[in-house]
Order: sequence, then C-alpha cells, then structure tokens
Amino acid sequence: MRALSIGGRLTLLKSVLGSIPIFHMSIFRVPSRVLHELESIRYHFFNFHEVGSNKATWVKWNSVLTDKKYGGLGVSSLYALNRGLMIKWVWSFYNQKSSLWANVIKAIHGEDGKVDTVCKSDDRSCWITIVNEVRALSRQGVHIFNFMKLRLGNGDTTKFWTDHWYGGGIFKDLCPRLYALENCKEGVEQEQLGVLSEVVSSINLVPMADRWVWNLENSGEFSVSSIRKKTDERRFPKVGDTTRWVKFVPIKVNILAWKIRNDGLPIRFNISHRDARRCLVYNVVVCLELSEQASLR
Repeated sequence: MRALSIGGRLTLLKSVLGSIPIFHMSIFRVPSRVLHELESIRYHFFNFHEVGSNKATWVKWNSVLTDKKYGGLGVSSLYALNRGLMIKWVWSFYNQKSSLWANVIKAIHGEDGKVDTVCKSDDRSCWITIVNEVRALSRQGVHIFNFMKLRLGNGDTTKFWTDHWYGGGIFKDLCPRLYALENCKEGVEQEQLGVLSEVVSSINLVPMADRWVWNLENSGEFSVSSIRKKTDERRFPKVGDTTRWVKFVPIKVNILAWKIRNDGLPIRFNISHRDARRCLVYNVVVCLELSEQASLR
C-alpha cells in the first residue's frame, strides 16, 4: 500500500472503499457514527496515514469530497451514497407500481406507501425509514419530488390533481381553491379555472403508457450519482472555482495542481502558521494550569 501514488489512492478510494458497503446502504439507514468511522478510514487511506494517527493534513476532507464543479476532487460522501441508494426505492415504487414488492408495500402502508404522510416515531420498518429520509433531505434543501415528473402517455395511470405531470407544479397546489371546493366563494375559483383550462387545452395524449422521468439526468432515468451530487452540494460549502482536470496527464499531477491551487502543501509558511497556532494553544493551556495552581494556594 505504501508504494501507491496519490493518484492510485484516489482511484481506489472511489472504486473500492466507496463501493464496499453498497448492499447494506441500499436498504438500511447507516448510523452517523458508522458513517464517521468509514469516512475516517477513507481519510487516513488517502492521506497515507495509519488509522488512528494524528498526523497533520493540509487539505480539509470536505474539500476532497466536494464535487469538482465546486472546486473539490469529487470523491463524494458515504452519507450521500446511502441516501441516494435509499431514494432509489422511492423512484422504483412510483415506476413499478404493479410489481410484487410494490403491492406488498401498498398492502401494508396504503396505496400511496405513506410517502406523503408524516409517520409516527414508533412506526419502524425499512420502508418507513426510507420515507422519513425523503423528508429529512427536503429539510436540507434537497426536494426529491421536484426532480420527478410524469411524462404523459395515454393518461390512464396519472392522477390529475396530485401527480407532478405538468411542468409548473402540482395542480392541487396551483389551484387550491378549486381542489378544496370551499363553500365560501370569493371569485378566486373562476380565475383559477381559467388558468387550469388554458393549461389543459395544450396537453395532447399519445397511445403509450405514462412514466416517471428524472429531471437530473438527460436520459430521464434515475441515477444514484445524480442525487448523491445534489445532496453533497447542499452539505458542503463551495471550495473555489471548478477544478481543472486534464485527462492527458497522470492523476497525481492533477491532484498536485489542485493542492497548490488550494494552498494544501506543507510549505514553510503553512508549517510555521500551524506551529504558531499550536504554540498559542499550548501557552493558553499552561497559563490556565498555572492560574489554577495559584488559586489553590
């Protein structure tokens, strides 16, 4: 392992250490403590450190995890991988409604699978955990259903009011008074009816089945990598400008250029700056100990 270059370590980091726990991550929510330990192993491996060592590092691990578009190395976090694999089940639930496993979910949790329902804290199952993570991501600014849209075919399986099949949003939210049909009318319904009629008149149905499309991919198919990037985008701050990555030069050269750009090399100034901070902390601790001894006397 010591013979591996930094480029080889980055490759193994993405292809091996980031893929080992995929089976369990695809179903279960991994505890934060376990994720922290796994990230620690990756962190020490990338920095040529033994696990548990306290050697100095010159680049923040979050900068390594950040997407290249925002100045990082694009490794991506295991937290985002875990959530992306779990969200894939929600996507499959909507796209495979007639499958055996989807029918089992509907039989236990109802026709909507409780995806739009706030679940009780004592209601514990793999599916409820997945549904709760959808809401947790929404609170972080990653709104899963904003990336899902129904592509109309013949319209047989699409719910007019509650499904996201129109680009402007869900109709029950766009025309709430029409949806609720309140008794107290104030003329708002007529205006909303005009908007609704204008939108619906432009829709043409075709002789094919309706299907969900994923807006984060040009193909319209769901991918774990797309939601993984979106999750990390919300969790990690922007490091700098887009990372320049030249494919014609060795990976280790690209990483060296990235470290230079982010001031991540053990040059004299960085070493002296870090040692100065350590001396300051040491002096503060010594002063506190001396003051405590003086007060005891």
